[in-house]
Amino acid sequence: MSGIETPRPRIAPSAVVRQGLASTVAGFDALLRIGWFPALLLTAAGALMEPDAPYLDAEGTIVITPRATMILVLMALMATALTAMVATAWQREMLQPDARATRRWHFRLGRRELFYMLVAFFLMGLVFMGMATAPGAFQALQSGNPLGAVIMMIGPFAAILVVSRSVMVLPSIALDRGGDIAQVWRAAEGNTLRIAIALFLGVLPMIAGELLMLEMAAAVMASDLGLLAELVLRFVKALMSFVLAVPVVAVTGVLYALLVDPGLQGALSRPREAFFRS
Repeated sequence: MSGIETPRPRIAPSAVVRQGLASTVAGFDALLRIGWFPALLLTAAGALMEPDAPYLDAEGTIVITPRATMILVLMALMATALTAMVATAWQREMLQPDARATRRWHFRLGRRELFYMLVAFFLMGLVFMGMATAPGAFQALQSGNPLGAVIMMIGPFAAILVVSRSVMVLPSIALDRGGDIAQVWRAAEGNTLRIAIALFLGVLPMIAGELLMLEMAAAVMASDLGLLAELVLRFVKALMSFVLAVPVVAVTGVLYALLVDPGLQGALSRPREAFFRS
């Protein structure tokens, strides 16, 4: 019958995440090729700026000077920009296997990468702002104020909605197709919760890996192995930060190939039908 809209296919979050992890493993050599030079830059910048960074005094109090604050901001901006650069380049190679570069090092920080960084930063900001109200919701519920709890939960739900419906704009930017939020918003229709689940599962390796790296770095630093060992540790930590961010980047690429551009079949190791619920 005319006028009846065909139901949109529902993605299988677990299958999307498995493909993202498989793509990460398959493209690990490309990631190392793209990421080693930015990791080296972060290592050098950290070593040079460390004397002016915040430090612990004899009483164990963190001392932060105005100069140290500026250093922290600069390092954060540099790390964010380089991470966006690596993510953009790797996502392009993931989605367009036939166009993979052969250079053994990569550095390109142009409008594409800066646009990618700004959009990613905005989406992450929405997540943090939305999640900030979640503890208040639990406190309101415990104090017998269910209405207050519901109001407090509007933030997290709004953040999940906006980020899940918009996140596929990042692969679009990486492929130089612009930042058409309306296009990816429509493409995500009917799959908002499933996209959110896929993103959550994709970010778990990053959280677990970062916590593990902090523990390992603290243990190595406490052993006082010397300047060379510390520099090597800084380099490995910077490179591993890129590696740990890649699974969720890969998940957004898989979602883009499934929901926005089916022509990117080369980014998938299985037929498209395997990623949708029957």
